[in-house]
Amino acid sequence: MTRFGRNGNIWTCCAKLDWSKTNESVGKRMNSLNAVPIRQIYERWVSPFRELWSSQLLMLKEAVEEKDLDKKGIRSVKRKKI
Repeated sequence: MTRFGRNGNIWTCCAKLDWSKTNESVGKRMNSLNAVPIRQIYERWVSPFRELWSSQLLMLKEAVEEKDLDKKGIRSVKRKKI
């Protein structure tokens, strides 16, 4: 398959999925991506990992800060986890 054939096939698939918009005028065809459905797919796939990493980073931050305060001789008050 040639590069032009592959690109045409990709844009045809994107148009069927409503991921792209095609504007045709006199002898020209302009393709552009529709960002809304692509963003929705991104959010659906990435959001569980974002929550996981943010909670892990917050736990790490709290552990480091607590260890730092213990090194300085300052006792930290234990917080209740909700």
